[in-house]
Amino acid sequence: MTVQTTEKRATPQAEIERPAISVVIPTYNRAGLVGRALASVFAQTVQPAEIIVVDDGSTDDTVAVLGQYADRIRVIRQRNSGGAAARNRGVELAGCRWVAFLDSDDVWLDDHLERLGDAVVTTDGRASFYFRDVARDDEEGGGSLWGSRGFAIDGACELAADASEWALLALQPMMLQAAM
Repeated sequence: MTVQTTEKRATPQAEIERPAISVVIPTYNRAGLVGRALASVFAQTVQPAEIIVVDDGSTDDTVAVLGQYADRIRVIRQRNSGGAAARNRGVELAGCRWVAFLDSDDVWLDDHLERLGDAVVTTDGRASFYFRDVARDDEEGGGSLWGSRGFAIDGACELAADASEWALLALQPMMLQAAM
């Protein structure tokens, strides 16, 4: 497991190629929010290889909103089965080894994929799961999720052979929408 902090590496190592990343966004009745989530993906400093949006049986205008982005995303429709099933379907269809998740009511900072890619490069892709810190809204107290939970790592990136200590913390620092 690898953790990336707010520090940024100067340049990825030249001999290790930046990973191609598929983005999977599950959505259900998020016509008013899914465009904002997609805008945060389109604004990434490193663009994903593909964006898969799995519509989990929406009954509102979500499908119409997604149609506005038909040239930039792949939309998969399925009968309502829940967020986990929608994520799993997206992973099954993803064309890349690395899959980053974003919920349709969340947004990423513009360097999210770049920094996750840098973590893969830094660790030679040895981890099977990478995650980053999350910036909290003012309603949630602002600042860093990790800071609010007393979680920290040493340096810009940390590779753990056994991250069960992190996974079992009472206040979880690993958020799926900040993971790859």
